Amino acid sequence: MRRIAAAPFWTFTQRNGLFAHDAATGKTIRTSPAFYDLLSQRNLLAQGRAAEALVLVRDRYGDEVAQQVALEFNALCEQGFFRRWVTGPDVGDDRALVDRLVKARTNKIELYLTAGCNLSCVYCYAGKQGALKAQRKMPLSVAHAAIDLLFRRAGRTREVCVTFLGGEPLLNKSVLMWVVNYTAARARARGMRAQFSMTSNATLLDEEVISLIKRHNFGLMISLDGPPDVQNTSRPFRGGAPSFERAAANIRKLAQRRRQLTARCTLSRQNHDKLRVVGFLEEFGFTRIAPGASCGTAWCKGAADLTEDDHEDIERQEDVLMQDWLTRIETGSATPYNPYTESMRRTVDPPSHRIRCGVCRGVTTVDVDGRLYPCHRYVGMRAYAIGDAWAGVSDESHRHYLKGYLSSLRKCDACHIRRVCGGPCPWYVSRDDGTFVPPDTGHCRRVERWYRRMAALADEVSSRFPEYFRERVLDKRSTRGEDREPGVPETASETHVKNGVTPP
Repeated sequence: MRRIAAAPFWTFTQRNGLFAHDAATGKTIRTSPAFYDLLSQRNLLAQGRAAEALVLVRDRYGDEVAQQVALEFNALCEQGFFRRWVTGPDVGDDRALVDRLVKARTNKIELYLTAGCNLSCVYCYAGKQGALKAQRKMPLSVAHAAIDLLFRRAGRTREVCVTFLGGEPLLNKSVLMWVVNYTAARARARGMRAQFSMTSNATLLDEEVISLIKRHNFGLMISLDGPPDVQNTSRPFRGGAPSFERAAANIRKLAQRRRQLTARCTLSRQNHDKLRVVGFLEEFGFTRIAPGASCGTAWCKGAADLTEDDHEDIERQEDVLMQDWLTRIETGSATPYNPYTESMRRTVDPPSHRIRCGVCRGVTTVDVDGRLYPCHRYVGMRAYAIGDAWAGVSDESHRHYLKGYLSSLRKCDACHIRRVCGGPCPWYVSRDDGTFVPPDTGHCRRVERWYRRMAALADEVSSRFPEYFRERVLDKRSTRGEDREPGVPETASETHVKNGVTPP
């Protein structure tokens, strides 16, 4: 039996435009006022009383407009729009997806090099869930086993990818450097390419590490929360000393050897002046700015996590940032802060997968003791351990985890933007005891508001900057994608508009 169905379409207004989002195709279109009025009578359309709905359009706009609306509506129906209630996957669909993901290979792994950090961030989730209690480092034996596992899982792929995390991974610099050299040598011997990435707070960057980063062209994300007062309040050293000057000095050294610099800043209840933070990081010299947010989980919020009022304040600031971004596109200026292109792409070409990240595959994380977790956010949550570096991922644990996560998505079955959204972060809906909860209402509302804005933005950009839209939004090769597995395609079980619309 298939689960609860999402309504066929949804209408909304945004940035002075009228839009309709189709649940079956996942696509959003801009409409005329007359077409919007037709769709606004969804109950009549659902009952097969399209002629009555069209009469109301004719009475308001006249015969000629009503005829044009009828032709447009029928043409879109032939393309699959507005016709189908979209039902949720059944148990068999879940089983097929889980089977396929458990069998899938991956050429990526994450190493959690240290169960410790030299900073004490006010919003740190890792400390709360026990990932940093021991202040221990990954021994060479565990790192060796992890890289051997990586090559076993990669099979005959052409490259392997290692990401270094913590804590602060540079607290274990010797093992990091050994892993880079060992992985690169093994990859060369097999005719493969080795790629590396790291997230670091930059306080321990030195010339040796910078040379390594340069030589192997690391993907690198620097955690810096903004100006000195913000950084020193949100991310002090353990013991409370300010961390900004140390980090800033090392970042400047890095900038002398590397043109591309990515900042990861975290907005929290204590610091959510996004305009100030983004402006400072760009002025400092970062070429890409990727803000995150301290949101807690669906079932537990902390003192540093953003409140609903905070989120609303950030959304108001986002209007200013979006307008600035449009101005930069118009003038051909650099756009270090750009969360828009990928989001617009999702609105015009929505993915069909049901699990949007590489959990248990592309982001499998090895902790300091060799335990495997679905991703780095789970480290310390023992109920989610899915294997070890020597035996690999347990198929049984992998299946159990995926089934649990999919069960949390039942709420999403009736959501009209589920294809665009792709579901919540798995960690966000995970409890400490190994069970899952549905995403909270506030989270879902924020996602819906975001994609309404992105649909309107896509419409504006396609009109004002068609070349940019074609090259950067429609061309999927223009930005690096995440490791995502396509899901089971949704199917229709019910015809929504029974007889189309007959022109008056």
